[in-house]
Amino acid sequence: MRDEAQAVFAIAFGLVDGIGPATARRLLSSFNGPQEVISASKSALRATGVHAKVVDGLKDDRLLPFAKEEYRKLKKLGGGVDLLGTEGYPERLSKCIDPPILLYSKGSADLNHPRTVAIVGTRKVTSYGRKICEMLIEGLSAYNVQIISGLAFGVDICAHRAALKHEVPTIGCLAHGLDRIYPGIHKPEADRMMQEQGALVTEYSFDTRPIRKNFPSRNRIIAGLADATVVIESAEKGGSIITARIASSYHREVFAVPGSLLNDQSIGTNALIRNMEAQILLDAKQLAREMGWEAKSSAVQQLSLNLELPEDQRKVCEVLQEHGTRHIDLLTHDLQDQVDQLAAVLLQMELSGIIRLLPGQRFCLA
Repeated sequence: MRDEAQAVFAIAFGLVDGIGPATARRLLSSFNGPQEVISASKSALRATGVHAKVVDGLKDDRLLPFAKEEYRKLKKLGGGVDLLGTEGYPERLSKCIDPPILLYSKGSADLNHPRTVAIVGTRKVTSYGRKICEMLIEGLSAYNVQIISGLAFGVDICAHRAALKHEVPTIGCLAHGLDRIYPGIHKPEADRMMQEQGALVTEYSFDTRPIRKNFPSRNRIIAGLADATVVIESAEKGGSIITARIASSYHREVFAVPGSLLNDQSIGTNALIRNMEAQILLDAKQLAREMGWEAKSSAVQQLSLNLELPEDQRKVCEVLQEHGTRHIDLLTHDLQDQVDQLAAVLLQMELSGIIRLLPGQRFCLA
């Protein structure tokens, strides 16, 4: 949000305790934006059916002064903020069941980049994991992708460093406010990321410390901002396994790199593959192929734009051209009120060789 007043009211709205995604959407649909919500009377707010705690929070006299101070710090840092349900909020996140109400950001990365891959894994990365991470990102650099990870020790920082090395935009998702970098030793990488078309993002306000409970919540943003999540080495339990399962719950593709049966840091990735919670991943070309990101033949590109196609098929082609690949649930969302009987249209297009069905009920142009 560029407008100061809008940003201040957005921050104030997002900071009210008890406002989750459902309540936020209810209030924003009942009033014309966060400013009207906060300016509304208690009786008008109660009429929406929200909890009394939320009403009291919205009418707290300390709310706007605190939000103005937050905005002052954000502006001084050169950052921005987006509110769920308003223009500018990342599209992928908005379609998740539990998106953050506010998303603070700093940097120039496109949070709606058409091809974003999350790369996560153990903090105790081995030489094998580092080499795989480097090879994978080097290979993905040919496919116009963006990398997101958590700026943590291990696989995360390997992913960011490899992205910087191969000139791939990269986003660091933080478990604390934008006023600090944790761990501090990764500040040089964070600074470079923002200088080279990358960004830092977080749902946490200034002065929020990186406490333990924030990290699982941070992981859902990593998964929610990505089209696909790749796990490179993980113990049996850990944050990367949580991220993979969250990504799967969002109908996003999940990949895992197989590892040695003798290495504790491969137990988690091998288990994801064994339990069919992730596809086995061997190289960047495979990921691009599974995601429908390989270069299409000129004949197919022309076909997808051919105005002689029926209107409903042309609409499907336009969405797939923009996104590369799309889960059927997201296609249904994209094309609501534009294409009747979508399943039948997709079947006809598949039989005609216009689109391909990928694993996980995803579609791409053939």
